[in-house]
Amino acid sequence: MNYAVIIEPTGTGYSAYVPDLPGCVSTGLTVAEVESGIVEAITLHLQGMRTDGDPIPEPKTVAEMIAVEAASVCGPEGETVMEPLRKIALSEKFASFNDCWSPKTLTTVGDYAVKAVKIEGTFV
Repeated sequence: MNYAVIIEPTGTGYSAYVPDLPGCVSTGLTVAEVESGIVEAITLHLQGMRTDGDPIPEPKTVAEMIAVEAASVCGPEGETVMEPLRKIALSEKFASFNDCWSPKTLTTVGDYAVKAVKIEGTFV
């Protein structure tokens, strides 16, 4: 099983969480530190669930980057407006999905693979 891990920048470093394992979080000053911390957090979380006899949840979260663009950002009077955004297929911007996003396997815990992706930057 592959669990999605979301790593986000904070004011003091990075934080990570696992949407399919509520309460499973980690923080760190660097991406490497938060990756190491989330591996430990997932390991302890799953061990605790097994010890308590709780069912291990199936991964359901889908992580996908979707680029959007505004049709206009300036109104007829020069005012800033934003018209409805439209979804842009990543294939319009990149040769393949893997060109812009490739999850990194951090470790395995039993039958589970722990993967993470660092999301930053902008799409134009």
